[in-house]
Amino acid sequence: MQPRTPSPKVPAAISAPDTVSRSKHVSGPYFQSGELNKGRTAVLQDLQHLPTVSLDYFQRAILPELLPGIDIDAIRDSLIKSSIWTKDEGWANFHSEPCQESAPSEDAGSSEVSSEMSCPEPREDPRHEEVVFEGLERIFDDIVNHARAVAPQSPSPTLDLVAKPSKSPASHRNNSSRPDAYLLLKDKKSKFMSTTDDKDHWDDIAVSFEFKKGSSEGDRTDNEKKIIWNLHSIMREDPCRRSSFGVTIENTQVRLWFTSRTVTVVSEPFNFFTDIDNLIYLFCSLIFANDVELGWDPTIERVLVDGKIQYEIGFYDAEGSPAVYQTVKILSDFGADALRGRGTRVFKAFRKPKPQDTEVARVYVVIKDAWRDSTRMREDEILKNILHDIETNLGPSAREDAKQYFLTVLHAEDVMIDNKIDDTLRLLHHENIPADSRWHDVGAGKEKEPNRSTHTPSTGALPSIPLHLTRRTLPAVKSEVVHHKIHFRAVFAELGEPIHTLKKLDEVLETLEHALKGLEYMHRAGWVHRDISSGNVLRCNHQSKIADLEYAKSLTASGESHDVRTGTTDFMACEVEGHRYLFFKRRPTVVISAKYAPVPPEDQPFRFNPLHDLESWWWILTWVLHYNVDGDTQVIPDGHDAAYHSLFPGVVPGATRSDALRSFLKTKVAPPSFHSTISWADQMRLQLIEGYEAAEEGPEVNYMTPTRDSTKNLSTWINSARALVKDIEITLVPSHHVKKRQADAELADIVAGIVVQVVSQPASSNPHVEKRRKKRH
Repeated sequence: MQPRTPSPKVPAAISAPDTVSRSKHVSGPYFQSGELNKGRTAVLQDLQHLPTVSLDYFQRAILPELLPGIDIDAIRDSLIKSSIWTKDEGWANFHSEPCQESAPSEDAGSSEVSSEMSCPEPREDPRHEEVVFEGLERIFDDIVNHARAVAPQSPSPTLDLVAKPSKSPASHRNNSSRPDAYLLLKDKKSKFMSTTDDKDHWDDIAVSFEFKKGSSEGDRTDNEKKIIWNLHSIMREDPCRRSSFGVTIENTQVRLWFTSRTVTVVSEPFNFFTDIDNLIYLFCSLIFANDVELGWDPTIERVLVDGKIQYEIGFYDAEGSPAVYQTVKILSDFGADALRGRGTRVFKAFRKPKPQDTEVARVYVVIKDAWRDSTRMREDEILKNILHDIETNLGPSAREDAKQYFLTVLHAEDVMIDNKIDDTLRLLHHENIPADSRWHDVGAGKEKEPNRSTHTPSTGALPSIPLHLTRRTLPAVKSEVVHHKIHFRAVFAELGEPIHTLKKLDEVLETLEHALKGLEYMHRAGWVHRDISSGNVLRCNHQSKIADLEYAKSLTASGESHDVRTGTTDFMACEVEGHRYLFFKRRPTVVISAKYAPVPPEDQPFRFNPLHDLESWWWILTWVLHYNVDGDTQVIPDGHDAAYHSLFPGVVPGATRSDALRSFLKTKVAPPSFHSTISWADQMRLQLIEGYEAAEEGPEVNYMTPTRDSTKNLSTWINSARALVKDIEITLVPSHHVKKRQADAELADIVAGIVVQVVSQPASSNPHVEKRRKKRH
């Protein structure tokens, strides 16, 4: 590991955007179903469009730099001299162009293929694409050999070109996609539980390829869909990856692809039959590149422990010396499902002892690995500021008491690679996406192949009651602004359970009661959390902990923007969902002067306030009471699923859940043991509405007194709700588990009935027995 250098200073208070929350399609059941085609569609719906950059920019800012001595002109001349490529005939080892196209248009540099070059009709070459493009392997070998001849001092190639389009590479997540070809690491990083398993693995694929003989719009769309899924699969599956490359070829048109946690990019095309220099550049920049240049993270290493894949993660301790943590379990990785985003993964781990350490007991910790917006503070720094403001506003004793409601950060740091901070701008060689880049729309299109099999869902995602129809989500908001991210890790002392995994109603209510106290401290200190969800409220040894402070914001922070971020829709406050105030009452106003006319709440810029945190807290309680039934439930009450889906429908375009918030909760759709808690939850709902109406009553939104009053009442009522159930052991069971149990029991009864019926039949009346008897005689 490299010595650590200080991370850049971050101001005590930064201008964090007051963001609009949007759900991601990969967070919904359409993606979580595990079906390959549905997964591809969800990824494309989230991505929606991406920048198309010039080939010059892609080579300069994205591809690994050429090694000294790699001379493109000399390699080309050597290939020509050996008659491997000629201007008139093209590549000798590629028998013919995949598609017999007419002459290129003058605008050959454009990514839009001209109509003269499209090949919608069946190819004159009847061979399969696998056979047509096998010549590319020979071209690759020729370029490698001549590059090494021109630059004999260059190191050995790190990659092989492999074409196995009929086979799926091995995968941790049961990824059944089959790239047409890929550049594979010679020094493999994959770990197999069986030494006899010699399949290629996605963990070793540096660059994936997709081919089409034709160049029609349908061909390009299908290639795009597949290459984006390949890029997504690599980033989703492998914690060791920071970025990934791809290549698509439609007939002779080559496009280069790249993705990081910030942006997915495609290049303008070039013709690999006529533009030999760019093909030489592409292969030479990749085949001699090292792991870091190809997108791997050298600070995390895959290891095999007791037949299971684990990871060793490098840190620097407080003294600046290296420290290594070994994971024992992935606690959550659904944050890595999105191609762009924070890519959050959470591990249970322990610190490996150093050689000089005496034998010590193994202590388990939690490691969070994620990419934060470069304009935001790190989570540990945010917590320090929150605690500082609590002490400033409420006193030292309040600070000490407040600590129990937040996770204890043992260590946090920005990831350092080669003595530099790992961020997404660095992956672009510190040259941002050109402002004049054309943005290219990507669409799901129609599936041309059957849904072969599934991909494994992620760990830690919020469960939901299965619904035959896909839950609705807002379309991804198109943004042509690239927000760069910094790779960081944090080590936490507490190993907690998300509240949605708890199995006792009393524990849920106690955890919510403690979380409310933590929110009260934040609000009184002038902070809002802005991402309260069931995954961010943890139970740790009878104590609640509020986690994931990355989007927490000081209400006194200056400046405001309206970027789009993702959020957990089931727990999102109605006003945040709609990004507007909803509870003001229209009333006539007397305007003395237009200059001093009050701005009604509906026209004021929307700002997140503490009442929105409280509403998210209430949605957690409501979700628990409607997702689950008690352990004694044998038959699901009528209307249970309908009530759940009316409260948690996903995001409906142009609408919010304000009608649901204004409607009484129905006790009759829940087990009797839940009735008292639902009644208290309904009382809390009315308090939230009253708080909103009071906050938005005047000419300006004033949430301070309504927040204080609402918090006081919610605290009293959650305590009262808990008092009614704490002496009664109410076990929480997901309702669809009960329905599955019923279905299994009914199937068992049917099978038993058939068996009884068959056994009780006289032998002569059983046609199968009678047939065998006649055959014997």
